[in-house]
Amino acid sequence: MSEEEREWIHEDFFSSFHQSPLIHIQNRADFLETFYHIVSGNSDALTKKSLIIKLIAAIINENFPELIQDNNHVNVVKQIKDYLDAGNGMGMTLDDFAKTFFYDKFYLERKFKESYGVNLIEYRNKKRMELAKHLLKLHSVSEVSESVGYQSIYAFSRAYKSFFGYAPSKNRG
Repeated sequence: MSEEEREWIHEDFFSSFHQSPLIHIQNRADFLETFYHIVSGNSDALTKKSLIIKLIAAIINENFPELIQDNNHVNVVKQIKDYLDAGNGMGMTLDDFAKTFFYDKFYLERKFKESYGVNLIEYRNKKRMELAKHLLKLHSVSEVSESVGYQSIYAFSRAYKSFFGYAPSKNRG
């Protein structure tokens, strides 16, 4: 940023703005310096992208410290567990979880097992079967099969029988 551009920015100018109730910037000078490096046009695209990431990281670090911890994996595996506990993701594969939560699938699998003592897909299957058992009281086997993410009623019936020891039709209303 040139000296002339720096003169355009005064503390008085920014002090007239009220702090956002949602986002606070404690080190405003560093934040603005980084911002102006991005918009100045003197940097290549890769440098600008890295500076944008730096700004986003600063915002997150200052405003959401609970999300940035040494054990950040605990947060993502808890999010996945909560997601499954809410009845979502029943048909998702490990690759789907990795894409949805932006982590490597092997990392997710290892951290989930460390946190909960069971691997992610086993946990998903348990939740899937618990949900299926509940839904069978109200819906047909084919409807339940589809709603818990099975491609065919036959695959669902085999999985259900393997999990509970009896056919899903025995659990109907």
